[in-house]
Amino acid sequence: MLFAHWNAIELDLHDWGIDVESGILDHRTWRWFLMRVFDLIDSASPRSQTSRLKQALTAERSTPNAA
Repeated sequence: MLFAHWNAIELDLHDWGIDVESGILDHRTWRWFLMRVFDLIDSASPRSQTSRLKQALTAERSTPNAA
C-alpha cells in the first residue's frame, strides 16, 4: 500500500532535503527510511499536516471499493 504512493513519498522526502536519487538510501538502513515514512503519516507529527503521502492514504481509505 505505501509503495503504491512512491511519488508522494519521494516528493515529501525531497521537501525535507532528502534526495532519494542521490544514492542516500544505499547508505541508510530500512529502519532509517521507515522512521521517516512513518513520520509522514503520523497524526501527531507537524510534518504530516502537509504530507502528500498522508493525503493520498486518507483519500484511498475514504474511497469505496468498486464492486
